[in-house]
Amino acid sequence: MFTKKLKLFFCLYLALHKATGSCRSGATGPNDLTGAGINSYGYFYSPGTALGLGVFLGGASLPLTNNGVVVGLTHTPGNAQVTVNNSGDYEVQFIVATTLGVNAAFAIAVNGVIQTNINYSVLVATGEVSGQGILTLAAGDQITIVNNSLISVTLSLLSTISVSLTIKQLR
Repeated sequence: MFTKKLKLFFCLYLALHKATGSCRSGATGPNDLTGAGINSYGYFYSPGTALGLGVFLGGASLPLTNNGVVVGLTHTPGNAQVTVNNSGDYEVQFIVATTLGVNAAFAIAVNGVIQTNINYSVLVATGEVSGQGILTLAAGDQITIVNNSLISVTLSLLSTISVSLTIKQLR
């Protein structure tokens, strides 16, 4: 026990005085390892000021006028569709800020088909509706946010974000 304490003291002394000695640690492990990560991800949005009158009829897709960081997905600002470039499972989240449209609903559509597991109702006239889910998508699939109701909705016309969509490929 005394020998271990003496060796520890000696190593601390050497470290404090930036000296070299026989106090070596174990072998150095490998550096710069890469592991599974997120291959595809993106953030797309529209400020209210970019939405014209901000009124969207039932069945209308909501345009996304701006791109945030985008990797492995394709989107042209101003279009509603985001195209997936890699097949896999994806987490999809959206937020829509409304000022009129109680009992309307917003959903994610893939290639024009509403995804029933990502279909959320507007319960108050003014506020946000958000939705999220996990989807298995193929390369080339197109994702849109859709007014999935017969009711027209009015979105916030403020300069803040009125529509946003986040897509992340899962591993």
